[in-house]
Amino acid sequence: MPFHMDSPKVQNKKLDFAWDASYDFSGPDITYDFAVSTDWEFKNIITQVSLKNETQTQIDKLEPGTYFWRVIAKNAAGNSQVSYSYYEDANSVNHYSVKYLYITPDGQILEK
Repeated sequence: MPFHMDSPKVQNKKLDFAWDASYDFSGPDITYDFAVSTDWEFKNIITQVSLKNETQTQIDKLEPGTYFWRVIAKNAAGNSQVSYSYYEDANSVNHYSVKYLYITPDGQILEK
């Protein structure tokens, strides 16, 4: 089932990322593939991790700049599901399961 991605939060010089759980009616285990990139196509991934049945992760605070993050849920059979969240690019194209975030020079998080 699709899920929502929350807004990242800064806590103790770390960035906390969280999302709602996805559900698979045929089995309990879901693996979440989390990634952060400097581009919405995820050609320049700066961090990624796979988490079994975990709906949050924490990374070191990022340098000021533009980033994109995504989460893809997968069940044991290898079927995948993206989140409801999306990034709308400058050409009004929606990129599903991707969220935009901008880290300001003073460390604030801005989202589109």
